[in-house]
Amino acid sequence: MREESLSRLVAATGAAGAGNAALAAAVARARDAAAGDCAVILVEGLSDQAAVCALAARRGRDLDTEGVFVVPMGGATNIGHFLDLFGPRGLGVALAGLCDEGEEGDFRRGLAGAGLSPGPARAAPNGSASTCASPIWRTR
Repeated sequence: MREESLSRLVAATGAAGAGNAALAAAVARARDAAAGDCAVILVEGLSDQAAVCALAARRGRDLDTEGVFVVPMGGATNIGHFLDLFGPRGLGVALAGLCDEGEEGDFRRGLAGAGLSPGPARAAPNGSASTCASPIWRTR
């Protein structure tokens, strides 16, 4: 991974309002950790990050201690860049992610481009319109 690529990603996500603290922490941990000691959950934005972190806390999970980083990407269209950074061609961490239903196509294209399988499409419960319903995917 080139520092120039990481710098561009930090600049792009910061400009999109995604914040960079989780990104910087995840990269630092992934570089220093033994294989399997770091996991990244990719989400579209800050509200998704807050929701995932709140749910984890409510369930008694301490993501920091577990080496799990919820990283907002500044929008689903950035998925390919984050998969390049964290996926098998990059830092090789365990990955998971979620997006709004309307962004599923962006995620599927990004996953395919990174050589990862997006899994089957998921329908919203009871056919309703719902956010963060699809897809949910993970590596390892």
